[in-house]
Amino acid sequence: MNVGRKLVGRPVILQETGAKVGRIKDVIYDPNERRILGLKVEQDGLWPRVVLVPWYLVRVDNDAVLVESDNISEARLGTEASAISELVGAPVVTETGQQVGNVADVVFTKSWDKVEGVELSEGVIPDFIDGRNIVLQDNIVAWGKDGIVVHGALVPEQEEKR
Repeated sequence: MNVGRKLVGRPVILQETGAKVGRIKDVIYDPNERRILGLKVEQDGLWPRVVLVPWYLVRVDNDAVLVESDNISEARLGTEASAISELVGAPVVTETGQQVGNVADVVFTKSWDKVEGVELSEGVIPDFIDGRNIVLQDNIVAWGKDGIVVHGALVPEQEEKR
Protein backbone atom coordinates (compact mmCIF):
# COMPACT_ATOMS: atom_id res chain seq x y z
CA MET A 1 0.00 0.00 0.00
CA ASN A 2 1.03 3.58 -0.69
CA VAL A 3 -0.01 6.76 1.07
CA GLY A 4 -0.44 10.09 -0.66
CA ARG A 5 2.29 11.80 1.34
CA LYS A 6 4.84 9.53 -0.41
CA LEU A 7 4.22 11.54 -3.58
CA VAL A 8 4.11 15.05 -2.13
CA GLY A 9 7.42 16.83 -2.57
CA ARG A 10 8.76 14.47 -5.24
CA PRO A 11 10.21 16.05 -8.37
CA VAL A 12 8.21 15.80 -11.59
CA ILE A 13 10.39 15.13 -14.64
CA LEU A 14 9.44 15.46 -18.30
CA GLN A 15 10.10 12.01 -19.74
CA GLU A 16 11.00 13.24 -23.24
CA THR A 17 13.74 15.69 -22.22
CA GLY A 18 14.59 15.01 -18.57
CA ALA A 19 13.66 18.59 -17.68
CA LYS A 20 12.23 19.20 -14.24
CA VAL A 21 8.61 20.39 -14.41
CA GLY A 22 8.35 21.10 -10.68
CA ARG A 23 7.48 19.35 -7.40
CA ILE A 24 4.27 17.63 -6.36
CA LYS A 25 2.22 19.84 -4.09
CA ASP A 26 -0.89 17.65 -3.71
CA VAL A 27 -2.66 14.54 -5.00
CA ILE A 28 -6.12 14.95 -6.53
CA TYR A 29 -8.43 11.95 -6.37
CA ASP A 30 -12.07 10.92 -6.78
CA PRO A 31 -13.30 9.14 -3.63
CA ASN A 32 -16.42 7.87 -5.41
CA GLU A 33 -14.55 6.23 -8.27
CA ARG A 34 -11.65 5.36 -5.91
CA ARG A 35 -8.89 6.58 -8.23
CA ILE A 36 -6.27 9.31 -8.62
CA LEU A 37 -7.25 11.99 -11.12
CA GLY A 38 -4.05 14.01 -11.20
CA LEU A 39 -1.30 15.83 -9.35
CA LYS A 40 -0.99 19.48 -8.36
CA VAL A 41 2.53 20.45 -9.35
CA GLU A 42 4.28 23.64 -8.34
CA GLN A 43 6.44 24.71 -11.24
CA ASP A 44 9.86 26.20 -10.66
CA GLY A 45 10.69 29.71 -11.71
CA LEU A 46 10.73 33.33 -10.66
CA TRP A 47 6.93 33.30 -10.28
CA PRO A 48 6.07 29.69 -9.47
CA ARG A 49 2.60 28.57 -10.41
CA VAL A 50 0.62 25.47 -9.63
CA VAL A 51 -0.59 23.36 -12.55
CA LEU A 52 -2.52 20.14 -12.79
CA VAL A 53 -0.95 17.05 -14.32
CA PRO A 54 -3.61 14.51 -15.37
CA TRP A 55 -2.94 11.04 -13.99
CA TYR A 56 -2.97 9.38 -17.42
CA LEU A 57 0.26 11.28 -18.22
CA VAL A 58 2.01 10.14 -15.03
CA ARG A 59 4.39 7.30 -14.29
CA VAL A 60 5.53 6.89 -10.68
CA ASP A 61 9.14 5.83 -10.22
CA ASN A 62 11.02 5.14 -6.97
CA ASP A 63 12.52 8.62 -6.65
CA ALA A 64 10.66 10.81 -9.13
CA VAL A 65 7.46 11.09 -11.09
CA LEU A 66 7.71 11.11 -14.87
CA VAL A 67 5.21 12.83 -17.17
CA GLU A 68 4.78 12.12 -20.86
CA SER A 69 3.98 15.65 -21.98
CA ASP A 70 4.53 19.22 -20.86
CA ASN A 71 1.06 20.23 -22.10
CA ILE A 72 -0.39 20.11 -18.62
CA SER A 73 -1.78 23.55 -17.84
CA GLU A 74 -5.11 23.07 -19.63
CA ALA A 75 -6.22 20.05 -17.60
CA ARG A 76 -9.67 20.11 -15.99
CA LEU A 77 -11.18 17.88 -13.33
CA GLY A 78 -14.75 16.94 -12.50
CA THR A 79 -16.63 18.33 -9.53
CA GLU A 80 -16.02 15.20 -7.45
CA ALA A 81 -12.29 15.86 -7.29
CA SER A 82 -10.74 16.14 -3.82
CA ALA A 83 -7.24 17.02 -2.70
CA ILE A 84 -5.56 14.91 -0.04
CA SER A 85 -4.48 18.06 1.79
CA GLU A 86 -8.15 19.02 2.23
CA LEU A 87 -8.99 15.70 3.88
CA VAL A 88 -6.00 15.29 6.21
CA GLY A 89 -7.10 16.09 9.77
CA ALA A 90 -10.80 15.62 9.01
CA PRO A 91 -12.79 13.60 11.56
CA VAL A 92 -13.58 9.92 11.08
CA VAL A 93 -16.88 9.08 12.78
CA THR A 94 -19.08 6.00 13.08
CA GLU A 95 -22.67 5.89 11.86
CA THR A 96 -23.71 6.65 15.45
CA GLY A 97 -21.57 9.79 15.56
CA GLN A 98 -18.67 8.51 17.68
CA GLN A 99 -15.36 9.96 16.53
CA VAL A 100 -12.74 7.22 16.16
CA GLY A 101 -9.91 9.44 14.96
CA ASN A 102 -8.83 11.76 12.19
CA VAL A 103 -7.67 11.18 8.64
CA ALA A 104 -3.87 11.05 8.51
CA ASP A 105 -3.61 10.21 4.81
CA VAL A 106 -5.31 8.52 1.86
CA VAL A 107 -4.14 4.97 1.09
CA PHE A 108 -3.65 3.73 -2.48
CA THR A 109 -2.83 0.35 -3.98
CA LYS A 110 0.82 -0.51 -4.69
CA SER A 111 0.31 0.40 -8.35
CA TRP A 112 -1.28 3.75 -7.36
CA ASP A 113 -4.36 2.98 -9.47
CA LYS A 114 -7.06 2.73 -6.76
CA VAL A 115 -7.93 4.25 -3.40
CA GLU A 116 -7.91 1.52 -0.75
CA GLY A 117 -8.99 3.58 2.24
CA VAL A 118 -7.61 6.04 4.75
CA GLU A 119 -4.90 6.03 7.36
CA LEU A 120 -6.46 6.75 10.74
CA SER A 121 -4.73 8.81 13.43
CA GLU A 122 -5.93 8.50 17.01
CA GLY A 123 -3.50 11.15 18.30
CA VAL A 124 0.25 11.53 18.65
CA ILE A 125 0.78 9.24 21.64
CA PRO A 126 -1.51 6.38 20.49
CA ASP A 127 0.00 6.61 16.98
CA PHE A 128 3.49 6.37 18.46
CA ILE A 129 2.67 3.48 20.82
CA ASP A 130 0.30 1.41 18.68
CA GLY A 131 0.91 2.71 15.16
CA ARG A 132 -1.79 3.94 12.83
CA ASN A 133 -4.68 1.89 11.51
CA ILE A 134 -5.88 1.62 7.95
CA VAL A 135 -9.63 1.86 7.42
CA LEU A 136 -10.33 -0.01 4.20
CA GLN A 137 -12.80 1.26 1.61
CA ASP A 138 -15.29 -1.51 2.43
CA ASN A 139 -15.70 -0.06 5.95
CA ILE A 140 -16.37 3.47 4.71
CA VAL A 141 -20.04 4.47 4.46
CA ALA A 142 -19.59 8.06 3.28
CA TRP A 143 -16.58 9.99 2.10
CA GLY A 144 -16.70 13.78 1.96
CA LYS A 145 -14.29 16.71 2.01
CA ASP A 146 -15.22 17.48 5.61
CA GLY A 147 -14.95 13.98 7.05
CA ILE A 148 -15.55 10.26 6.72
CA VAL A 149 -18.30 8.06 8.13
CA VAL A 150 -17.45 4.41 8.84
CA HIS A 151 -19.51 1.33 9.73
CA GLY A 152 -20.32 0.92 13.42
CA ALA A 153 -17.62 1.01 16.03
CA LEU A 154 -14.49 -0.18 14.28
CA VAL A 155 -13.01 -3.25 15.88
CA PRO A 156 -9.44 -4.53 15.35
CA GLU A 157 -10.59 -7.23 12.90
CA GLN A 158 -12.02 -4.52 10.62
CA GLU A 159 -8.86 -2.46 10.59
CA GLU A 160 -5.48 -3.33 9.18
CA LYS A 161 -2.44 -2.26 11.17
CA ARG A 162 0.13 -0.37 9.16
